[in-house]
Amino acid sequence: MAQVEFRHTSAVTALITQGRGEGHQYLKSLTMKTSLDGSNWETVTDESGNIKVYEANNDGTTLVNRTVNEKILAKFIRIHPETWYDWPSFSMEILGYSRRTCWIGKAGVTTEDLPVLHQTFALNNGICGEECHKYQSCGSFMFDFDNGECHLYSIQTFNVTTTRSASLGRKVYFVNKPDCIL
Repeated sequence: MAQVEFRHTSAVTALITQGRGEGHQYLKSLTMKTSLDGSNWETVTDESGNIKVYEANNDGTTLVNRTVNEKILAKFIRIHPETWYDWPSFSMEILGYSRRTCWIGKAGVTTEDLPVLHQTFALNNGICGEECHKYQSCGSFMFDFDNGECHLYSIQTFNVTTTRSASLGRKVYFVNKPDCIL
């Protein structure tokens, strides 16, 4: 078994495997378990609820790229060799993307109630959101359309921010929806 920990919760889109060429050792198939916290694990299953077995290699040197069609959102992944040739020797790359937080806008809340974790300037609301993703402790953000200020707020303290809608001119806060995959 091999275990990987991502820096952030991530969506997995593909696996690339390769065996050990000089010894002709390689994985033929594998299964995966995922976890958001490193303690509670779930086995990856197919659409019918059966354990998903991923085909791997037929030799020790070829790079094999397998698309992952199952929706996998994890901070930790465990790779379990199922079948192999000679010895379960392998190298692997896991492809995907860091889970981007989904923000749901709603009217309410004033900025005076929220302590700022970091303040910078941005060209637009999207870039302000990207700034938030650079900080592991950032849980929400506010972009001020009038002056380009980007306020980042701690996930430990608050999970909402405010902004004035450019078109409506009213206060809007953005709530982090943690189960969203873009």
